[in-house]
Amino acid sequence: MGDTMENKKGSEILSEVLSPMDKHMLRFVKELQTDISENVENFLKMIFLLQGAGNTRFSLDAAVFNEKWMVLWNGLQTMSLESFNDFIPTIKTALQDIQKNKYTNMIEYREDNKETPDEAVTKPFVIHKNYIYITKYFDAKCIIERVANEIFKGGKAPENKSIQECIDYIASIHVKDSPFANAQNPEGKFLVNEEQAEAILRGQNENLIITGGPGTGKTTVVLYILWKWLASNHEFLDWNIRLAAPSGKAADRMRESLINGLNGIEESVRKGSGEKIYKKLSDLQSSTIHRLLKFIPTSGTFKYNKNNPFSENTLFVIDEASMIDISLFASFLQAVPKGAKVFILGDPFQLPSVGAGAVLGEILSQENKFSIKLKKSNRFTDESEIGQLAKAIQQNAETTNFQPVSMQEQESVKFIDISARTLKETENQVKDILDTWLSDMQQLPILAAQVKVNVKVDNQSEVHEKLWNLSLKKRMLSAERKGPRGVDFLNRQAFKNMMRTEAARKHTDGKYFAGQLLILTQNQPMYQLYNGDTGIVVFSDNRPYLMLKKDKFVFYPLALLPADALESAFAITIHKSQGSEYEEILMFLPSQIGHPLLTNQIVYTGITRAKKKVTTVVSPEAFQAACSTVTKRETGVVL
Repeated sequence: MGDTMENKKGSEILSEVLSPMDKHMLRFVKELQTDISENVENFLKMIFLLQGAGNTRFSLDAAVFNEKWMVLWNGLQTMSLESFNDFIPTIKTALQDIQKNKYTNMIEYREDNKETPDEAVTKPFVIHKNYIYITKYFDAKCIIERVANEIFKGGKAPENKSIQECIDYIASIHVKDSPFANAQNPEGKFLVNEEQAEAILRGQNENLIITGGPGTGKTTVVLYILWKWLASNHEFLDWNIRLAAPSGKAADRMRESLINGLNGIEESVRKGSGEKIYKKLSDLQSSTIHRLLKFIPTSGTFKYNKNNPFSENTLFVIDEASMIDISLFASFLQAVPKGAKVFILGDPFQLPSVGAGAVLGEILSQENKFSIKLKKSNRFTDESEIGQLAKAIQQNAETTNFQPVSMQEQESVKFIDISARTLKETENQVKDILDTWLSDMQQLPILAAQVKVNVKVDNQSEVHEKLWNLSLKKRMLSAERKGPRGVDFLNRQAFKNMMRTEAARKHTDGKYFAGQLLILTQNQPMYQLYNGDTGIVVFSDNRPYLMLKKDKFVFYPLALLPADALESAFAITIHKSQGSEYEEILMFLPSQIGHPLLTNQIVYTGITRAKKKVTTVVSPEAFQAACSTVTKRETGVVL
């Protein structure tokens, strides 16, 4: 590398922050390409780090690459890395070497936009046009483009008459409910809006991507797409309907929403003309996408793939698509047979996948005729302060002209600025906030102590529901795990706070206490429990059980579950909160400007988990920095 990086300081820092997997990959590449220069080696380290941040393609324009790189690097330096900023000479020299076709042992230079043939030997990297890709992500991109263009064709909007007929049809089969009553709807009919009706009608004949924020009725639309489609031809009752999402929690929540919607169908319809349809939809099960495709751990492959697709008579509903990484998206599409029906749901403004890529956002950023955006939220009305805040944050994600977002004190939206100078002062201020905010949650141990496991006692169902509803009333969210604003510290303080109650001290084994909220961090398929499932600790005969709601309330002895698969859940990360909703949210954001987790998507996702009230612990400067920082991943999918 010569003197490109002064005293090799930059090179050493790059090596320090590489993950073990990236270091292993780098060693493999160096074995393939023994003449690799130090400049190119450092350039590859930057690629691996950018890939770890979710990017799957990287510009061969030095200035463009450096701009992308410095956003990540400045964030890493905020996390107390040694300062070093002059990477442009290394990037320029490395790209000059790469573009001379000197590295053919590790790079394939492709003209066409097609995935690697099955029988071909792949090289670690692909250069296509003016970008370098990690090969597996280039292949995934090509698969998504090829299959999506076959599946999604797009159609035309239905006529106004058909839209009104659809609205009337759904109102005719739905229970009349007084909460829907108003001057325009005195009978209290359940009325879908025009954009929902358009999606329902188009879904009869088209495959669709249906997007929208929280409460816009994505699962409501899918329910009535399914109902109307099944009612149109009884042969469709023989089709397989598959519900899936990236996480078990999101999958369960989709199914729960569909079941709740089904319960709104008139009983005379459920037991009459729609009996078979109702049974078909009531019996649906949901799963993660990995379980849907039947992941094979020994080979790292899926049972269902392009050579072994699902049956043709299959309808897929895939929820929370913003959380699906590029590789899983490609694997799913490959297993979709010709003639299948596909509905993909998601909110592109939420956090992207933990894995690489941002496929949903990239597809929706392009003009297409197969996506429908639902804009009217039933959770947040036009007068909703939370809805207005979310909309302002969302608007900043769609423009380069950042507008400061109002932090005015309101009834349902509040902000707390911690003005501490030391770590100890910060911890003390956080403790004071929690003492006030958690005070009504001290009813959890009292209610949990009333739960009887495997014993029939009067009013137990009432106690179960009351305890469960209280557990969903409030949640603390944080972008971080560590530090005085992180979930680890918040959960420790919540534990101490709850142990002040006599019920918690009386019903405890030293590790768990009655009323403690726990979240699964690992799948436990033997018990049909999955990463993200949340439950409440209850005791029976001095033994702790985990109480969860799976259609009905179920109880699992905690002794059967691995201790390292459970975490306290009074506070969870904003990433884990995706797909959930609570009445009240207390959200903690990083204090350092430039922190990699201080982003628009983080703030939007956290705020939109709240139905009634959200309090954000953040300084005005950090909040405005977050709203104006939109994380854009390079994925390269073009449809």
